[in-house]
Parts: sequence; C-alpha cells; structure tokens
Amino acid sequence: MKFITIFSVLFVSVMAKSCIHEWRIYHGTTEPLLYGVFVGNFQSNNPAFIGRGIHENLRVTGRIQTVNPPGLYHVSFGKIHHIPKGVEYLVKNPNYDYKWISSSNGEYVENAISPGYTPGLELHFVGRMKIDGRTYYGKVLPNVGMYYEDGNQKEVLASQYQIIVCNNPTMDNFGRALPIVLKSQQL
Repeated sequence: MKFITIFSVLFVSVMAKSCIHEWRIYHGTTEPLLYGVFVGNFQSNNPAFIGRGIHENLRVTGRIQTVNPPGLYHVSFGKIHHIPKGVEYLVKNPNYDYKWISSSNGEYVENAISPGYTPGLELHFVGRMKIDGRTYYGKVLPNVGMYYEDGNQKEVLASQYQIIVCNNPTMDNFGRALPIVLKSQQL
C-alpha cells in the first residue's frame, strides 16, 4: 500500500522591506525632537517633523513645528493652514531606514510614507524640495506633483521633488512571495 502526501500550498504576497508606522499625539511640546522623523530645518533653523492632522474632515500631511507657534502647517486649496490641536507626528523607528528619493510629476516609489488622503480619498505622500538653499515640505499627489508653501502663504506646484520612503531592513531576507503550507493529508 502506497501513501501519497498532498500539500496545500498558498503563496502569500509580502511587501519586502515594508514599515508599520506609529503616530503619536503632538502636545505642543518639544517631544518630536526626541522621537519624531526629522525632515529638516524651517525658517531660522527651527526643526520640522512629519505630521498629520484633520482639516475640513480630511487627514492631511504637513510639517510640525515646535515653535512660532507650535502645531501642524499644511497647504491646501491655495493657502497655508495652521492646525494647533489634534495633530500627530510620525515616530522614528530606530530599526527602519528613512531615505529621501528623487521623483517627479506625481510619481512615488514603493514604501513612500502616506499620512493622509485627498478630497477624492486618494493617498498622498510626504515630499520636499530645495530652492536657493531653503527646504520646502509638502504633499505629493499621485500623477500631479508636490504642493508646497512658498514662504509667502501661497501654494505652489512643483514637478521635481524628493519623496520620503521607509525601509525595514529586517525584511531583507524575505522574498516577494512566500509559500505557506496550509495542511497535508495522506491518501
């Protein structure tokens, strides 16, 4: 009598190097200086961090400043908005690699950080660019580009920018599809 063993195999798709993000409530203190994902200095060397908040019933992305006045600043519908309360900042995970990758025309890369969405419920991403040595932060809309505040309270569209991505090096040894044996049975 021969026994034949049949294995049911399921291939599970795994996003290599993906990150799980933690967001913390911003209380208007300097806490992001210790735990936040730093994006650079904004005006007079004040540090800025990746943040998100609710504006007109949408989750929006922006920069958190700890001074002058503290809170989240983001651009939408042609102007800059300040959200002082109900703001969260992205917590930096020491096990992850955060990198700025060049992109253009609304293109974004795998593992780009998406803290919010548009009025059409499309995800948007965190972007930055430099003009005359000054760094500007904003939101990258897929297939459009990056909107940022130009320092004069105006919203401007840029076609060339950098987008922040998060890679999880602990996932380096995993492939794109992992076989998982569900069960075996003998016939």
